Amino acid sequence: MNKLSLYCVSLVLLATAATVADAQSFQVQCPTTTITHPANLHDNNSEPAYNGPTSFATGAKGYIEPTANVNGAIKCQQISGGDGFATMGDGSQTYLFSFGPLSGLKDMADGKPGTQFPNVVDAAFVVSKRGCVSKSIRDLGLPTATAAFPVIGDVVHLSGRTSGRLTNKVMAINAIVDVDYGGACGTARFVGQAIAEPIDSDAASRPGDSGAPVVSATLNGTPLGLNFAGDGFVSVMTPMPMVLNALGVQIDTAPDTAVPASCL
Repeated sequence: MNKLSLYCVSLVLLATAATVADAQSFQVQCPTTTITHPANLHDNNSEPAYNGPTSFATGAKGYIEPTANVNGAIKCQQISGGDGFATMGDGSQTYLFSFGPLSGLKDMADGKPGTQFPNVVDAAFVVSKRGCVSKSIRDLGLPTATAAFPVIGDVVHLSGRTSGRLTNKVMAINAIVDVDYGGACGTARFVGQAIAEPIDSDAASRPGDSGAPVVSATLNGTPLGLNFAGDGFVSVMTPMPMVLNALGVQIDTAPDTAVPASCL
């Protein structure tokens, strides 16, 4: 599998972000294994029922490590961080550095935990100025305001930066997919994904199509997924409701406005 965009941020960035006066933001990949929750003993994308205490022993590197019956699971939350100066009521400026959640916002609004299992969604969004970006998807037109989960057999359209418009067919849902990011980023396992095969071309997505929207070919452009990986033949997409929920956003279907001069 391949993936073309990933935000890998080192501890150096986290340590130096507070030394500048410009706003900063970052994202990190949630680990799929840790010393206390090793992936070889437990699938960290699920939370097992309690069956008794975890067994521990000293590992090869001298750490106390689980040996059996791992309880709990890894759960993470993507965050953003920013710094800058705020002007107080008396006119003085105070330097501020703060964090805020990115993923799980919809869950928190519904009174649920904002943390999520290691890999459900690998996506980010950019806040753009209204009028600078069209609501219409290239080659596909305006999407509907309500997203849906893809089902096996769905015929879908993808609009990719490299491929343009492609027509594919959903061949699997609720798939567990290992994505190789290469280099120090390693391999990440994603759950709940959908896989599509090509109908009108030799590949369901190509390098450069990462982040491409996928809409239904029969349901008036209903958004079904966000393409983010492929193996040169099939494509992997995250169901759109999962993407919207993770980022706490909704689909903007308002009509386009006149392009302001600041965008030119």
